[in-house]
Amino acid sequence: MSTYFKEEQDRIETNDSIFFRIWRNYQSLNDKIQFYRTERWSLIGFLALIFFLRIYFTQGKNINNKGYYAVTYCLGIHILNSFIGFISPLQDPEDEECSLDDKNSFLPQK
Repeated sequence: MSTYFKEEQDRIETNDSIFFRIWRNYQSLNDKIQFYRTERWSLIGFLALIFFLRIYFTQGKNINNKGYYAVTYCLGIHILNSFIGFISPLQDPEDEECSLDDKNSFLPQK
């Protein structure tokens, strides 16, 4: 192999290590705040309240201020998509090939 590939591999490993360190720090912070459920929801509610109050109070003052509509629309789609993913099962029972009398079935039976 030529030295070009070695240099390219070194560059990729350096970039990967930077992204890996950022991901590791994010994951560490995520693990630390996992147990503070009430505080997390309170913070999210407070930030949403500030966002909606800012939209309400700046609505009539600046006619060219249409960016809030796009941001709010995209945020709503993201929240809806996350909620649908949260309530959807990982495996659909109808897609599985098992009969109702199968003893290895994961569906509840009487």
